[in-house]
Amino acid sequence: MISVQNLQQLLNGSKKICFLAIFCAFILSSCVTTRSGGNTSPWGNDSERGILRPSDDKQEEKQTENSQKNTKSNDKDQEKNKDKSSVNKDQKDKQDNYKPKKDTQVEKPDTIFQIVDKDKYSGGILTNYNVLVLLPFNVHKNSLDYNNKKIDVKSKVALEFYQGMMQSLRELQAEGMSFTIRVYDTRIDQYRTKSLLNSLQYEQIDLIVGPVYNKCLKEAAEWARVNKTYLISPIASNADFIQENPYYVAINPTMNAHVSKLAQYIKSERNVNRITIITNANSNKDSKLAQDIERQLNSYSSGIGDFNTSTSVNVIYDSKESETVWTDYLIERIDNHVIVASMDEAFSSDVIRRLSLMNRTYPVILYGMPNWKRYRNINIDMLEDLNFHLTAVSNTDKNDMRQQQMIESYKTNVGIKPSEFSKKGYDVSNYLFKSMDKYGADLMIALPRASMQSGCFMDFYVMPSRLFSGSTRYLENTAVKVLEFEDYEFRLVR
Repeated sequence: MISVQNLQQLLNGSKKICFLAIFCAFILSSCVTTRSGGNTSPWGNDSERGILRPSDDKQEEKQTENSQKNTKSNDKDQEKNKDKSSVNKDQKDKQDNYKPKKDTQVEKPDTIFQIVDKDKYSGGILTNYNVLVLLPFNVHKNSLDYNNKKIDVKSKVALEFYQGMMQSLRELQAEGMSFTIRVYDTRIDQYRTKSLLNSLQYEQIDLIVGPVYNKCLKEAAEWARVNKTYLISPIASNADFIQENPYYVAINPTMNAHVSKLAQYIKSERNVNRITIITNANSNKDSKLAQDIERQLNSYSSGIGDFNTSTSVNVIYDSKESETVWTDYLIERIDNHVIVASMDEAFSSDVIRRLSLMNRTYPVILYGMPNWKRYRNINIDMLEDLNFHLTAVSNTDKNDMRQQQMIESYKTNVGIKPSEFSKKGYDVSNYLFKSMDKYGADLMIALPRASMQSGCFMDFYVMPSRLFSGSTRYLENTAVKVLEFEDYEFRLVR
């Protein structure tokens, strides 16, 4: 049985809704806070065409403004109280600030998606778990219509991830799994996120998926730590702000995981005599990235595996002003392994152009960064000539039948091909619920026990990231792929 509460106010009449047939209408219900009143839909027939439009939300925005002011005022009062208290009391107050109060008014979710069909289910130990989904749909500012080119990019990411997640839930429903999903629009508002979480008085919250961006993520992560509730960070690849939180799960591999995988891959290659790292001298972020890569490569230069102990690792801090002579670092007529440690498209494109001009005399095997797949103005002909590689979280293979079946099913339900974030939502949802079904809701036990799992597009290998003290900093997915650009397509390196 599928139960979608708070939906009837958004639809004409009292029709029975088939989730599979009117998927976009369901997405709408998840994005909009319903109000009391009549049953007339402010969107008319648009929902049938997959066009999602915000209502006239001035009153709601005003309420949000007042809520933020009250929250800020409360925060100031708490600061005054802290000055009058001892250090121990300060810590206790901080934790209490993230605990639901008994007299706090519970904020209703934007929608509740419930699957309960225990009679059909003959699987594992999964019971009716309560899951919160916190994503920045920002429906009060956006028309969530794929024909609307002005839709905010961050809102589009949230919508696409959520649609992928719903695709997975439909399939899990067919297997008879039982869970309740409560969806909230965080609006990329840290005060709203804090208010939402503090208002929750459900007897049990088993899992939080989201938020997406750092300000809201920090608030939710602290709430999860204090309330001992596992939180899945679905999109963010930066976990530097997490100090010690065993309830935080970085399901999207961090840059450290990419760097480690890149170093391991190059280490496994034979006859690697010299590795050259080129980075942007004018970017502190890129320079730090180059240092991290150099450190990882040098950690393998002690004779571990097939890595040549005489292999040299050189870093070129390049800029237009310095005019560094690259030939001093390259060798003629043999393969030069060159890593471009930069997340900047303009700098990276210039390096590619210069390496391409030198390629005949100084043959290059080029390694780029994971964000290069999103570059729009990069010269793919040059990449083809430079034997280009990069690390990635996922990959789509047109010859993979499982992937193609998912893509066709998604197109049938949603009307378009799944994006990168839709694919991620699909795989993350499948992985989490199947792991919980098999090993239970304690993810510190369940996810490591699940070991290496291959999703449809991405893989999962979640293990604790440790501090020097040995305690768990957070749980992290370290499963990263290496892709090679060959015949103008990315192919998985086996």
